Amino acid sequence: MDYKYDNSKVFKYFEEISQIPRGSYNEKEVSDYLVSIAKENGCEYEQDEKYNVYIRKPATKGYENSPGVIIQGHMDMVCEKANDSNHDFKKDAIELIKKGDFIHANKTTLGADNGIAIAMGLAILSDDTLEHPELELIFTTSEEEGVLIAGCAGGETIDLKFKNQYEKSWDKAYEMHISEFRGGHSGMEIAKGYLNAIKVSGEILERLREEIDFRLVKIDAGTKHNAIPRDSKIIITTKEDLDIDLLNELFEKYKQIEKDALIDIKFLDSVKKQLSKEQTNSIINILNEMPNGVFNYMEGKYSDIVETSCNVAIFNMTEEETDITISIRSSKIAKSKEIFEIFKGIADKYNMDLETDGGYNPWEFSEESKLREIAADLYKKMYNEDIEISVIHAGLECAVFEEKYPDLDIISMGPNIYNAHTPEEKLSISSTQKVYDYVVELLKTIK
Repeated sequence: MDYKYDNSKVFKYFEEISQIPRGSYNEKEVSDYLVSIAKENGCEYEQDEKYNVYIRKPATKGYENSPGVIIQGHMDMVCEKANDSNHDFKKDAIELIKKGDFIHANKTTLGADNGIAIAMGLAILSDDTLEHPELELIFTTSEEEGVLIAGCAGGETIDLKFKNQYEKSWDKAYEMHISEFRGGHSGMEIAKGYLNAIKVSGEILERLREEIDFRLVKIDAGTKHNAIPRDSKIIITTKEDLDIDLLNELFEKYKQIEKDALIDIKFLDSVKKQLSKEQTNSIINILNEMPNGVFNYMEGKYSDIVETSCNVAIFNMTEEETDITISIRSSKIAKSKEIFEIFKGIADKYNMDLETDGGYNPWEFSEESKLREIAADLYKKMYNEDIEISVIHAGLECAVFEEKYPDLDIISMGPNIYNAHTPEEKLSISSTQKVYDYVVELLKTIK
């Protein structure tokens, strides 16, 4: 591709990375690729058993006594695709498409989050003309312009589970497929008012329960804990015909918000079994009782930033059990615990097992940061405008580094990426070049 910029190394590496499947827990190949680049450039490196990669580049002349700099990004990507895409994230390359100032993929997530960080790091690594302190590039696995990030939310993923209770199926079975919601990053876009397909499913089932006796057979919705669910498939059984017109009428109010949303209802020949009445009602109640979206905002200077939220992310039913996955985010540990207790109460009420990944701490905003001051002064000098310093409602690896090394001075930045964690994800080319040029100059300034 022709990006029409003097330095195209960033995009060269991004193209090469995009040829390698790299969903979470499938990073060995891309990890080995990073090692090969380290070897090509004669750099010291380490690759651990989890495929995290560490690469060291010595300081250039005159920077030997300057403080070292860590450049970090995660190599895995969120794998989401359009309903009509046959892309296989385990083996297929991401098909890049350039349109104007943007790069996007063909009906899949692009992987600019966070592949563009990897590409920038490799471009810096392979350019011997740059001036900089000692660099440590740390590319991690299984995470997931003009704005300088100075703090971020912590998070926790929980699962609510219970065993399925079946009975013999009734005669009539229907499948409802809700699709084409916008979805998006469950932190950065949680306050935009996008609908959650799982929560909408619960509302529709609640309304349907008022009109007709039915039993649930299956719900399948959501794919990633950090993405707002875009579609949902529901199978129910009834003794009488389903009122299709009523369902379409109920769905109209959701189309006022999700204008591209679709609902497709079809009759199934037969199903062998259905959930019991008790479990059907419990699931409908749970879907409607679970909180979702913004819990509260921050106070003071950053009162427009979400402090605490939750995303009902995945509803998965196997033959044996029902599993609901929820992602909690908060920049305050106490608030995260508060919302955790709400879900614990729901689990106790409906005799569900609750499992948690243990969570990760927030990267809390620091009032004093020498690196942030240097970065802000440089931005003003380069672009004759003040940089926007912000706290974001998303999880960053900075919190993990700060926990291990509390004296680190940390900032986070990146180019303009839109619609992350959706098949509409796109990356601004000009913003990428601007951020890269700025990072190169910032490294030169740290002396």
